Amino acid sequence: MSSFVWWMAYRQVFSRQTKAGLLFMTFASMLGITIGISALVVTLSVMGGFERELREKIFFGLPHLEIMNKKAAAGISLKDYPLADFVQELSGLAEIGVYIKSDVIAKNLDQYASVTVLGLDPRKPHDIWGIRRSLRGDKSFESMLISHHGEVAPAVVGVDLAANFDLFVGQRFSIISPHSNISGFLAGERLSYEYVVAGIFKTGREDLDGTYVVTNLGSARKFMHDYEPSLDSGEYVSGIAVTFHDPNDVDDVDKVTDGPSLLSQFSQLSWKQVNKSLLIALMLEKIAMSVVLFLIVLVAVFSLSGTVMMTVYHKKTQIALLRGLGMSWQDISKVFMAHGSIIGVVGIGAGLFMGLLVCLFIQKVGVVDLPQGLYSLQKLPVKFLFKEYILISLGAFLLTVMASVYPAYIAGRQDPGEGLRY
Repeated sequence: MSSFVWWMAYRQVFSRQTKAGLLFMTFASMLGITIGISALVVTLSVMGGFERELREKIFFGLPHLEIMNKKAAAGISLKDYPLADFVQELSGLAEIGVYIKSDVIAKNLDQYASVTVLGLDPRKPHDIWGIRRSLRGDKSFESMLISHHGEVAPAVVGVDLAANFDLFVGQRFSIISPHSNISGFLAGERLSYEYVVAGIFKTGREDLDGTYVVTNLGSARKFMHDYEPSLDSGEYVSGIAVTFHDPNDVDDVDKVTDGPSLLSQFSQLSWKQVNKSLLIALMLEKIAMSVVLFLIVLVAVFSLSGTVMMTVYHKKTQIALLRGLGMSWQDISKVFMAHGSIIGVVGIGAGLFMGLLVCLFIQKVGVVDLPQGLYSLQKLPVKFLFKEYILISLGAFLLTVMASVYPAYIAGRQDPGEGLRY
């Protein structure tokens, strides 16, 4: 009986003897579901591509976790808290390194600019900020930052800062500490330090390329708050930067800091906290777009319900004959449930096929040229989200089944005598 039910439903949907009006409504319902599913697939894939590219931009040059003193100006002494102690408390580490960061003022001739000094240990192989792989030229990062230029400290600057500030390799410039004051000047403290450009890097991130001056830890430490020689002997740094193999492992750090541990003595700043508003905006935008586009499928499903209902109306005589031949009202209902399901399955399948075809075309050929500077992308990015496709298909199929329930019930409860009277 099951095979017979599906065969009858198939004949009702695709039979050439079906009336033109019903045939048109059937294919209109299929087309509506197809358009809705394909629009959802393409939109979610493109948005997923943008999210992937944005996440790559976020993670490039940004630690997954920064560990700092709860009093930010105090810093962390590597003499009191060796780096190896932090390694033991963190699992899933990819890279770990210390850094010094301070906002200062750079001066070249009569030009002034607000920049950020980033102090790193060039002897360590980590590349958390992406400076090593972004350097121009053949010299290594280590050789640039440990090279000797007399009393002048070496520094590596971003390509945009170098262009805007008229800097080139070998040129000297000055950095003025924002903590400098008149009393310190009268006491003999230095207000500025001279640096020489040892190299230029280009990461593709405007915030790094346009404002960062990278130097070694000893040179950068002079710009820490309330600098004094004891900070050098205590090997003080602004914080410890960490990257994980899985960026979501930062969530496990909260569990570690709940109990008595080394990490509980410090504050942590994760990439999720830094980009919290952006991540929420992306999630809300994705949900909003999915809901709006799913309304297209919902409208098509209402059309499908009307199509099945019209089929029931035009098949009164056939339903009555089948009831007279012994088919139960449950079997009649199953026929029209199968009728609606076939329309839904064909529409969903065609929608998935069209959507994936469009995504492949966008990925291989490209359709829209993006403005220069937009995430450093030239074409629309695409990411295939097969789990989301399955959820969309299941949701759409469930709606088509639900839309067929009432027409199928009306068909099954129809009085055979009424159908045979005419």
